Amino acid sequence: MRRSRLVAAALLLAAACPLPQSVPSVPPGSVTPPRIVQDTSRPDATSLTLTTSGTATAFDGTCTTPQAFTISATVADENPDENVDFRWFVDYSPIDPARYTYLPESGQLGTPTQEPFNLRPVPNLTPFRPASYGGTAVHVLELVASNGFDKSADQAARPLPYRTPLSGYEVQSHKWVFVPTPGCAAAATCPPCPP
Repeated sequence: MRRSRLVAAALLLAAACPLPQSVPSVPPGSVTPPRIVQDTSRPDATSLTLTTSGTATAFDGTCTTPQAFTISATVADENPDENVDFRWFVDYSPIDPARYTYLPESGQLGTPTQEPFNLRPVPNLTPFRPASYGGTAVHVLELVASNGFDKSADQAARPLPYRTPLSGYEVQSHKWVFVPTPGCAAAATCPPCPP
């Protein structure tokens, strides 16, 4: 009887005490990177085919005038007081200077001015014409975001030119895959050929 009372008392005490929980942590000295919010990216995976490398959409590489897409995304950052750099790449390759340079529409997001203060929309990339990069090939558009890029890494001899973060920072990316499908302008997933 005495033992059952001790067990009951121990259970009551344990019920009143919270158990320690593991808390996700960032390695010391590093900055939590801005996050590209996948649910806000357009075109999105709900209306298109999801592939292993991102969102896939078809375009008609046989159109006389290349089809145009409006690409949009939002970045979330825990610190609303810091700037966020974003860069757009098409068919990124670290060994080909024509393919590792970011698009001129790249830039910097300022601090947010309205709630929620941790969300910042990236200016739309429009018009994006995948066929203008070669109408018969698959093209990968990539958005890369960071709190800082290392300018000294912006050369061919470095592993990832134009997308290496500053020391202590990280990058995040989101990809859209554009698949050429001749005659797809009649399909629901493809915008019509421009006149």
